[in-house]
Formats: sequence, structure tokens, C-alpha cells
Amino acid sequence: VETAYAEILAAVNRLVPLGPEAAPLALSNTPARDGGGDLGHMLGLCGDCFPERQVISAPQGGSRAVPADAQRYANPTDIMPAAAFERPGSGLPRALFLRDSFFQSMMPLLSEHFSRVTYVWPTPSSHKGFRRFDREMILAERPDVVVEEIAERYFIVPPPDRP
Repeated sequence: VETAYAEILAAVNRLVPLGPEAAPLALSNTPARDGGGDLGHMLGLCGDCFPERQVISAPQGGSRAVPADAQRYANPTDIMPAAAFERPGSGLPRALFLRDSFFQSMMPLLSEHFSRVTYVWPTPSSHKGFRRFDREMILAERPDVVVEEIAERYFIVPPPDRP
């Protein structure tokens, strides 16, 4: 998580300068209770045979970002409800992340670097349809940067033909 967090932050900083907030935060790591991520579950490797060691990373000294309203982006086809965080008065850029499960553990970390950040987890593209792209949400959020993160496994399913 720490490496991915630093790399994503560096990539965003090249697009939208974050100023003094560009450096990754010092993190504290706590072992997770459930002990594994979705990859182990998908491969059927859960349990005692191949235990995963998962940690929860959080900014040392606590979070400055506070939860914000994202209910207006509720969509029944999304995997999880949208989430938003704010750092009021920070003057930092705004961001929108279209994500999957990989981002779950990075949300508390990346949220510290934006005045408002919204995370949406749309259903992946498949033979049944394209991943949702909500133009109205982008216009309403007015992000300085939009990042779409998708696990490689979803690239093996070609999207349906467009009419």
C-alpha cells in the first residue's frame, strides 16, 4: 500500500501540483483483523494454508480529512456507495477517483492531499456493459484531476459492441 500510495501521489502531482502536500505522509500500520484481501479469497487460499498478512495504514498523528456527503452519486449498479472527504480551507486541488477494491486501503491516505476527494466504485466493464462513466458527476464535482484505477483482470473482458 505504501509504495502504491507514493506512486499514485507522485503521478497526480505531475498533473496537478500539490505543493507542500506532495510528499507522502508518515504512516502507522496496524494488523488487520480479517487477515486477507480479495485476491486470496478469489484464489481460494484463505485460512491456515496460505495466510495473508494485511495491515491497515493510516496517517501518523491522525487524519485531517473529514467525511463529506457523496449521497447524490448513489447508483444501484455501483459495487459500493460513493465516499467523499474534505479538508475545508486547505486550498488544495479537488480529485475524483473511479476505483476498485485496490483503492480501499489508500482512501484514508490520499484523502489528506485534496481539499475534496470523491471515490466511486462502479461495476467493471464486461460483456454485459461498459463501466459507468458519469459525466454529470464530474461536472458537479469540478475536480482538478480524475483518476480511473482498474485491476488488470478486468482488461481480459472485451467491452460490448457499441451501437
